[in-house]
Parts: sequence; C-alpha cells; structure tokens
Amino acid sequence: MKTHGLILIGMLLSTSVFADNSLRCGGSIISVGDTKAELLMKCGTAVSVVESKSSLVENTNGSVSMVTDSETLMVDMGKNKIMMLVTIRDGVIKEIENGPRND
Repeated sequence: MKTHGLILIGMLLSTSVFADNSLRCGGSIISVGDTKAELLMKCGTAVSVVESKSSLVENTNGSVSMVTDSETLMVDMGKNKIMMLVTIRDGVIKEIENGPRND
C-alpha cells in the first residue's frame, strides 16, 4: 500500500505528467482545451505564429469536409529551455508539443 502511495506522489510531482497536453508558464498551467486568450495572458506574446486557412476537402466516399483554420504559436519558455509549439483551432488549444531549444 505504501509503495502505491509513493508511486502516485512521484507521478504528481513529475513534470512528465504534463508532457503532451499542458505546459507551465510561471505559476500557471496551460492545457489542451484552454483558450488562446488564456495562453497569451499567462505566457505572454508568442515568438512566432504560423497560420493555416480553412479549405474544403472531398473525402473518398464523395462527401465534403471543412478543414478549419488553425495556427501554431511558438512560446518562449526561457533561455536554454525548449520552446513549446501550441496548435490552436477555433480559438481553443488542440495540441501542445516540444519545439526547438532556445539557446
């Protein structure tokens, strides 16, 4: 029983628990599902923004789908740290992943 408690505490304290769906900006945590406004308010202005526009796509079964607008923001996490790439669709964070190192 003690071992399970220690493992749980270790997981909660581990930064890898937040790896693929959240990031820490100062004392705040940004997660998938948060808004772009929350990201900018807590982490500041993005270093770069790459936008992609919407388009209609014809599926193999003949139906047509709309691919929505998205943008990828590069967030500077500080000197000698990995920058984070945050993908936003319809004003909501959809993906958070590691970017290049800020040397």
